[in-house]
Amino acid sequence: RFTRYTAEAHGLGSNRILHILEDRTSGLWLATFYGGVTYFNPDSQTVTVYNTENSGLGDDYTRVVYQDLTGNLWIGTDSGVDLFDPRSERFTNFKHDVSDTNSLSKGFVHSIIQTGDSAIWIGTTGGLNRFDPATGRFIHYSTHNGLPNNEIKCIVEDDDGSIWVSTNKGISRFDRESGTFKNYDISDG
Repeated sequence: RFTRYTAEAHGLGSNRILHILEDRTSGLWLATFYGGVTYFNPDSQTVTVYNTENSGLGDDYTRVVYQDLTGNLWIGTDSGVDLFDPRSERFTNFKHDVSDTNSLSKGFVHSIIQTGDSAIWIGTTGGLNRFDPATGRFIHYSTHNGLPNNEIKCIVEDDDGSIWVSTNKGISRFDRESGTFKNYDISDG
């Protein structure tokens, strides 16, 4: 049986859900279109909305939610990425700053993953970003480093530890040891 949940009847941040994450406690995190992030607790059947009005969330247009190995949530938005600690319910915002070359490359975040070496990778409209937790800085990879396009839609890690990204001009394999990209497009079959 399917139970219908709507913003009006159940307090969801928005009826337009762009991404769903099931966390390690079986809770559901919903990235919404201009409604922030909604948390649904299946045990208590309660809904909690985190938005720019009631929390430290940096932008209400949320696109993706990812849970890292420590249990923290990474929330990709139209203006950056937010790190949420569910234990303290505190947000840390990371945004693109044109005067800081170590900030996020662009604000529009499409994808987030954590690789086997615990690195956090973030795909934006400004390329691929690797977050350094020790410094709070981002390392950027873009067309200047060999990507065919800076619009990173999806990121995955393969069994060999290589990073694959999808772009508006094909897919690319990033070899972390050599720091090089191998690009594939429609001409590669």
